[in-house]
Amino acid sequence: MLKLKSLQILLIIGGIYFPIWAQDGLNNQEALKIFLDCDACDFSYIRTHIPYVNYTRDPQFAQVHIKITYQNTGSGGRKYILNFFGQMNFEGMQQKLEYISSQSDSWDMDRKGLTQTIEMGLMPYISQTYLAPFITIEFERDANIQPELNNDPWNNWTFHIDFMGDLDAEQSQNELKLSTELKANHTTDDWKVRSRIKYDYESEKIDDEDEIVKSILRELESDVKIVKSLDDRWSVGLNLGANATTYRNISSAFSLAPAIEYNFYPWSKSDQKILALAYYSGARTFDYMERTIFDKTKETLFFEGMSLQLEIIEPWGEVYIDLSGSHFFHDFTKNQLKLSTAFSMRIVKGFSVKMNLEAERLRDQLYLPQEGASRDEILLKRKKLATDYELSWSFGLEYSFGSIYNNFVNRRL
Repeated sequence: MLKLKSLQILLIIGGIYFPIWAQDGLNNQEALKIFLDCDACDFSYIRTHIPYVNYTRDPQFAQVHIKITYQNTGSGGRKYILNFFGQMNFEGMQQKLEYISSQSDSWDMDRKGLTQTIEMGLMPYISQTYLAPFITIEFERDANIQPELNNDPWNNWTFHIDFMGDLDAEQSQNELKLSTELKANHTTDDWKVRSRIKYDYESEKIDDEDEIVKSILRELESDVKIVKSLDDRWSVGLNLGANATTYRNISSAFSLAPAIEYNFYPWSKSDQKILALAYYSGARTFDYMERTIFDKTKETLFFEGMSLQLEIIEPWGEVYIDLSGSHFFHDFTKNQLKLSTAFSMRIVKGFSVKMNLEAERLRDQLYLPQEGASRDEILLKRKKLATDYELSWSFGLEYSFGSIYNNFVNRRL
């Protein structure tokens, strides 16, 4: 059995410090074996700062499976949920921790806080291993820890402004893209308000010797969603929207739709599972840029729709399914049905299956112009064309074998 040359662990509230770790301890077979299951983690950073465990390449080899997910907070930060699942000799030993970052935190602050939370969650397991005698826990008495005052001048409102420009140019063609977006959000346990306005501008010019092709695309989107929590399962809301787009022949459009939603699982479990059914109904007004294939320049239509969302996050993988459909009341044949899925699953040791599917059946393209689209508009995708469906699909298999450990960090060329 390999022996540790030296190990000193100092756990400090506000930071955890590991100054000494013997290299031959990195591959000690008796060290705690963990599997880190996280899509938003800096694995190199975590391995560097938590070097006293063995990192396995597959959860079935691990004594502790750490599943980390996150949700965006109302303030623009992230709420990480860390679920520790004990396996083998720790079977049935589970715990759940949370780490919340703020919008102003840098990436380095974010990963430091998350890594510290991982370390704290590992202590109950490490305390039952041969490392236990080497653990020292201290409290930093001059940390100046004070209770946070509940004095928020912004009343839980957060704002985000984004602007982006992109220019590609060469002798025979050039393309300019501009995009700006403003978000204002308000989130509490009882209320959620999401508002957004976005403007996109694209222009393209192609000089093909004796012919010059120019095209412009403009899109303005604005939406407001207001949701009131009734209890741990029921919610009601109101959706407001406005948009204008040359791509879909819409000079202006406005919509209003009340909604109601029921989650078959309590929302307090939303980090692990969601099965939510929503119903909405309302009205939309359209003012078209060109006369449509239905000989309309403007109209007001009433509609209704439903959606079913399923999300499961477990140690064996993740499942996401969103099925939604809607129709206009004046003609039930004018409808659409959309399915979005994301699936990942570990089948056996080292073998995983991943799949993403988006399929949409379209029967409600009331905005299509009578005159159709020109050749240039079709080639440059500046106008939406008539279609019965849209489909995108991706599928992947992953298999790994060899050493079950993956402890070392090497960032050289």
